[in-house]
Amino acid sequence: MMRTIVQSCILAVMVCLPQAAFSEGPAKIQDNSFLLEEAYNQEDGVIQHIQSYVYNKKTRDWLYSFTQEWPVPKQAHQLSYTIPVAHLQEGDKTGLSDIAINYRYQLIMDGPLAVSPRFSLILPTGDEKKGMGSGATGYQVNLPVSVEIGHRWVTHWNAGATFTPDAAEPGGSTADAWAYNLGGSVIWLANETFNVMTEIVWTSMEAVQPGGSKLREESFFVNPGVRFAKNYKSGLQVVPGLSFPIGIGSSHGEYGALLYLSFEHPCSDAVCTISYQTISFFLVHLEERKATAPLAIAIAIATPKASQERRCSGDAARGTGRRWTTRRACGSIYATGR
Repeated sequence: MMRTIVQSCILAVMVCLPQAAFSEGPAKIQDNSFLLEEAYNQEDGVIQHIQSYVYNKKTRDWLYSFTQEWPVPKQAHQLSYTIPVAHLQEGDKTGLSDIAINYRYQLIMDGPLAVSPRFSLILPTGDEKKGMGSGATGYQVNLPVSVEIGHRWVTHWNAGATFTPDAAEPGGSTADAWAYNLGGSVIWLANETFNVMTEIVWTSMEAVQPGGSKLREESFFVNPGVRFAKNYKSGLQVVPGLSFPIGIGSSHGEYGALLYLSFEHPCSDAVCTISYQTISFFLVHLEERKATAPLAIAIAIATPKASQERRCSGDAARGTGRRWTTRRACGSIYATGR
C-alpha cells in the first residue's frame, strides 16, 4: 500500500503541472511556511502540492510529507490532505503515519490582516504497534493569524489544540490524550521571490504509557531558513526552501535540516477532477485497511458529485506547530496545518 500511495502522489503532481496555463498564477511568495501555518487560503482555481522532508541529526529520525490543497470552490473555504511517512531510528522502523484531512475557513482577509481557523480530522492510518500512529481518530483545531507590516515584513501566529480519545501506545494501553501548539514567525521579503524567515514553535503533548498512564512531552524549536520562487508565464510557481531547526529549552541539543518544495498553479476542471479522484483513491484503500466512520465521512467529503462545481479545493496539514522530530510518531511527529 505504501508504494501505491507514493506513486499516486507523484502521479497527481505530474498530471497537474502541464495544465498550468489557464490563468495568471501567484507572483510573490505568500503561503509557504515550513513549521507554521499562514492564514491565506488557496485562491480561486489554484491548487498547491507541497513536499517536505525533515531530518533530526540527534535522533536520526526523519519525516516526509506530501500535501495537496484546494479552494472549495472559492477562497473562503479550503480543504486539504497530508500524507506523512516517518522513520524512527529506534527499532529501524519506517512507515505511513496518521493522515490528516483539513477544512479551513477564511474568516478575515482585509488589507494586512488575515485570519483562517481550521478543523482537522486525523485518521488512524499509522500502525500504533510500531509507534507510527495514535491508533485512534484525532480532532484538531488551529487558529492562524497573518499580519503584513509594510511591504517588507510579514508575521504569522498560531495557537491550537489536538484531542485524541482512546489514543493507544504500542503495547495496547489506551487513554484520552491532549496536545497543544503555539508558534510565531517573522519573514523578511528581500524581494517578491526571495525571503529570509525565522519560525519559533512550541508543542506540548500527552504520550500514553503502558498501563494507561500519560506522560507530557514538550518540544521547543527555532527554525531559521530561506525560500525563493521561480515563476513561469503559465502561472506555475515553484518554491524551494531550506531551514535548520534548532532545539532550545526542553529540546536543547536537537538540531537538523528541513527541505521544502512547493508547486502552485492554476487548475483546469479536468485536473481538479483527477485530484479529487486521487484523494478518493487514497482513502478507499485506507478504508480497506482500517474502516472507521470518520474515514467514510472523509471519503464523502473528498469525492464531489458530478453536478458540483469542479474546482480545486483543499487545505494543507503542513505542520502547524508540529513537533518536527520525535522518538514516537504517535501524535507528535506532525500536527497538521493549513
